[in-house]
Amino acid sequence: MVLGRRALLGGGAALAGAGLFGPLARAGSLLDPVPLSTPVPRRYTLATDDTGGTFYAVGTGLSTLVKMRIPSEAAIDLSARSTSGSGENLHLMLAGQAQFSILQALYGHWARTGTGTFKGRPTGRRIRAVTALWPDVEHFILNRTLAPSGTVEDVRNLKGAQFSIGSAGSGVAGSTTYILDRLGGMVAPKGTLVELSTIEATSALLMGRLAGMSLPGGVPITTVNAVISHDPQGLRILEFTDRQLRIINDGLGLWRRYVVPPGTYTGQEWEIQSIAQPTFLAVDERVPDKDVYTILRAMFDNLEILRFAHRAAEAINLDDALTGLPMVLHPGAARFFAEKGIEIPAALAP
Repeated sequence: MVLGRRALLGGGAALAGAGLFGPLARAGSLLDPVPLSTPVPRRYTLATDDTGGTFYAVGTGLSTLVKMRIPSEAAIDLSARSTSGSGENLHLMLAGQAQFSILQALYGHWARTGTGTFKGRPTGRRIRAVTALWPDVEHFILNRTLAPSGTVEDVRNLKGAQFSIGSAGSGVAGSTTYILDRLGGMVAPKGTLVELSTIEATSALLMGRLAGMSLPGGVPITTVNAVISHDPQGLRILEFTDRQLRIINDGLGLWRRYVVPPGTYTGQEWEIQSIAQPTFLAVDERVPDKDVYTILRAMFDNLEILRFAHRAAEAINLDDALTGLPMVLHPGAARFFAEKGIEIPAALAP
């Protein structure tokens, strides 16, 4: 006689109850359902910037990397979130709404020391550094008729025209304002500087309603190329002299000389002498060491995924991983770098 599935299972239960399967049946190894152990992932949010920015492109790349390259048994999930940039990212972290973020070094310095936009509100060690990323290169774009010197001092020639410094509360607005304030006396009368998002500023510039805009980011910046391509003879990316770099850096030392190679942008036949500050990956100190270590190891083992997301990630490497970090390392990151034989400076040691 051939038993159906229901009869077989029902009969098996009866036989087990009668003790005919002995210890094996009592252990439940044949008849009971096999429990599936699927760990519940620890879900983390990575704050980036607006959807057209370098932070967002690399952030979504890192999120993808974590999903593709970290085994499910590690129970780690990382999702990228669009924001207005470094300023909002820090506020989200302090509010517990993001556990990771990409930041400009200037904002990391302000948060650690309780200066700048965080005056009187130092974060102490609540936020830690994970690794340096790429240089955030300054791109001050200005109508060529207002840029006789070709350097950032030409911003003072606006003469009532408007220049976008980035959206309110954004990292772009914060760093651009800092640079202009440091240089002093270069800003036209009140009302010259306006706070527009990247999309708003790009549209206004292309329509001739704006004289210029600031847009720092990892080279090449797609939006910058789109703007320059529209009017390569009418717009100019301003340069920074060595003197201007020294003034901006006084007391901080965050910015370095960055030369944008010819051909980076449409119609660009010469080097652009710009400057750049570091960007870095930050994390809430409460994230477990093992999770930070696992994410960092996966990142450096699979950099091709980040480089596919944006060419700026080509600058990410172990040799420069601690360069320009404005915050103490997270213990999980310190473990990773120690295993790689990288000496951790005392100022960064957790």
